[in-house]
Amino acid sequence: AARMLQPGVMATFNAQDIANTCWAFATLGIHSWQLMDAMALYAMQNSTLENFTPQGLANTAWAFARLGSSNEMLMRSIANQVMRSDVLPTFSPHGLANVAWAFASLRLLNEPLMSALAERIVHPDVIERYNPQDISN
Repeated sequence: AARMLQPGVMATFNAQDIANTCWAFATLGIHSWQLMDAMALYAMQNSTLENFTPQGLANTAWAFARLGSSNEMLMRSIANQVMRSDVLPTFSPHGLANVAWAFASLRLLNEPLMSALAERIVHPDVIERYNPQDISN
């Protein structure tokens, strides 16, 4: 974590690097608030968040929720990206479930996001692709 916080290091990260790093730290249960705050800030700067894939958005939201890091500005930015008409339809059922879980876990009420997720989840193209694990999440 300390290495990534050194000047200039994070500037070499792309959207995938940020998403993967957040996911890895959360998966390992490493609570580095300073790093997560820096990742959030970097993701929101220079339109970086706009370059996240749907999986990257879902994984990043999941990571912050898994670590209990309620960065409301980042989560609001993630919600706005998820709700974009060119992004939401490209989410997998698992990705939709992860985003919903992340916001619920952090107790962040974002009614427009939850409405958009619910509408997308019941879309015939999506609901028929759900497996039992996706539904239980």
